[in-house]
Order: sequence, then structure tokens, then C-alpha cells
Amino acid sequence: MTCSRADAAGSCVRSESVDLETLLTLLAPDRRRQAVLTLLDCERDVSLDELSRRVACRPLESTTCEPPQSLIDRIRISLHHSHLPKLHDAGIVEYDAGRRTVTLTTESAQLERLLDDVQFVKQ
Repeated sequence: MTCSRADAAGSCVRSESVDLETLLTLLAPDRRRQAVLTLLDCERDVSLDELSRRVACRPLESTTCEPPQSLIDRIRISLHHSHLPKLHDAGIVEYDAGRRTVTLTTESAQLERLLDDVQFVKQ
């Protein structure tokens, strides 16, 4: 889904599906891909802080790593200001900036299939 226009309250009015070009654009930044892969692994609502820590640990393939706080802060800022709003506008995640929680939507299935295909090609 894409945010095609805003309603009277300023909320995003979404179209019905995400086209391939939009999905590929969404997946272009590595940090955004890592965030989506992390959310797919979690299978539940995640706080922005937890997502940031898990994204920082993802390259190490460890859930017990202790990344530097400065790295977690940089990731959290980029997720909050750039990546999560774009994913939210496309209907891939529900991001509540006030509560700082992220939830995958049903539209994420398209993204998951595309990520699986990308991972297969990389191998």
C-alpha cells in the first residue's frame, strides 16, 4: 500500500497494494532491510529501543551482543526519522511514534517473499 493522499485529519489514505518498484525502493537501504528482517523474526510488536538494539546485533547474528550505546542511538534515530515512517506510509508496518512501537501489517507478506528471493539470489 502507498500513501496516496491525506484525509481531513491528516491521516494517510492508502491504496490497495504495494507495487514491485515501491517494494524494491523500500528494500534499497540496508538498515531498512535489517529492520524488516528483524521484525519478521520477532513476530510481535516491538519497541523502537528493542528494534534498534536487535538491528545493531543483526550483523553478528547474536541476540546476546552488547553493541555500543552510540550505535544503538544512531540506529534508533534513523529508524524513527526515516525508515519506519516510509515503511508505515507504504503499509508495511504500523509505527506509533508516540508509543514508539512497531508492528508488521498483513502487507508485510509481500515484503517477506521479496526478501526471501533477494536472499536466495545473494547466495
